[in-house]
Amino acid sequence: MRLKPREVLCNKWVSLCAGSVIMLAGGVMYGYASFSHRMKLILNYTQYEINLIGTMAQVGMALGVLPALFYDYFGPRPTSALAVVFLFGGYFLSYLSVSKSIPAPAGLMVLYFLINGIASSAGYTACK
Repeated sequence: MRLKPREVLCNKWVSLCAGSVIMLAGGVMYGYASFSHRMKLILNYTQYEINLIGTMAQVGMALGVLPALFYDYFGPRPTSALAVVFLFGGYFLSYLSVSKSIPAPAGLMVLYFLINGIASSAGYTACK
């Protein structure tokens, strides 16, 4: 099936917008220091717990070999979809925890930020 020039142009714009959103969402991990103090105050975490959460986000990004293997087997579109699902899930659960809609023990926040880190790595891999 051959795409018409208009469809190709539309696909390029959709890809550009989706890739930009994924990269922006993934880049939030690099700004963790700017909102960690506020999170510490709201959730009454110790400095050790805040440091552990930030460290696990970085560990998640360092585990980029997992999304890279997924990318090698399935390609960029499924990897992008995986990144979007995990980024949304991790950030949404983090938001619910900070807004105190769900319980927020530090162990769960560590897990959420680990998921965010792995999803960020998947987004970087898919949008290379």
